Amino acid sequence: MAHRLSDFAGMRELRQSRCYTEWFGTYGTVHSLQVGLDAPLWHAKVFCFDRGQGSDFTERDLAVLDVLRPYLAARRAFWQAAPRGVSTAWPPTTGATLTVREREVLNLLADGLTNGEIAQRLWVSPGTVRRHLENIYEKLDVHTRTAAVRAAARLV
Repeated sequence: MAHRLSDFAGMRELRQSRCYTEWFGTYGTVHSLQVGLDAPLWHAKVFCFDRGQGSDFTERDLAVLDVLRPYLAARRAFWQAAPRGVSTAWPPTTGATLTVREREVLNLLADGLTNGEIAQRLWVSPGTVRRHLENIYEKLDVHTRTAAVRAAARLV
């Protein structure tokens, strides 16, 4: 669940705190928003968003982050699973020499989009998406959508 700094302290109380003096004030942060991911108690996993001196985050901002939380957790797991010293850029740049368009299709595929949704997003026909997928399967030596995404993740 997402939380604002203002959910825990008023502006006057915040500015008088040691935490503000040593942390938030040093970085010019007045309005902060955090969303935590599932993790052991001894190892926090938190995404922090900062608006500095601007307006505070709204209830809508909180709701959006709550909806995005599973996606953020998936991205975090992807980064954590990548071997050390290897780029975690997505879409991956593979040794299979996928074209830029094939990497775009693979990225949208990894996001769970259907061929029709990918076609709409890329302004092409579903048949063109199907052909790109056939090329991706051949280059990655796989036969399914899931296997293609897994193979690409291993190549990162």
